[in-house]
Amino acid sequence: MFFNDGWWYLDQEGDVRGGIVLDNLAAKHDLPQMIGVFVDPGVLDVEGTPTKHRSPEYDAFNDTYASYLLDEVLPIIRTSNAVSDDPMMRGICGGSSGGNAAVTAAWTRPDGLGRAIAFNPSFAQMPGGNPTRPCSLPKPAGRRVSSSTPLTAICTGTNASATGSL
Repeated sequence: MFFNDGWWYLDQEGDVRGGIVLDNLAAKHDLPQMIGVFVDPGVLDVEGTPTKHRSPEYDAFNDTYASYLLDEVLPIIRTSNAVSDDPMMRGICGGSSGGNAAVTAAWTRPDGLGRAIAFNPSFAQMPGGNPTRPCSLPKPAGRRVSSSTPLTAICTGTNASATGSL
């Protein structure tokens, strides 16, 4: 499971404490064995000033971020862990722009990510559009929608009314 804004989920003093929650669920056998990959957006050096690259990475409606996770990060994880080839056994989640990235990643790369969780996604921030739910997103070239490539998305928030399989 990929977690966008990984620092937020791993903050042991924060509201979510995702690492602790996952550990507790695994210890009780309430959660199947899984690998959590906590990813932070990039920081660029802009004329000597560290500048967060979150919005360009998370709000873009293309497969760049998903391809980075699947083609660069996942192979590193596979060097020391067994990872299923089934996209439905892999997911991605995030909130706000991280939610945008989660839905976009699963939408544009169904070959690698079959599940997405988006908490309060901010689709209005995405360049070139203002969809209020994932099923309003345009179909990218090459996306095959069939029973063999399902996308399960859960979105929460005022303007995110799509829940279920797309």
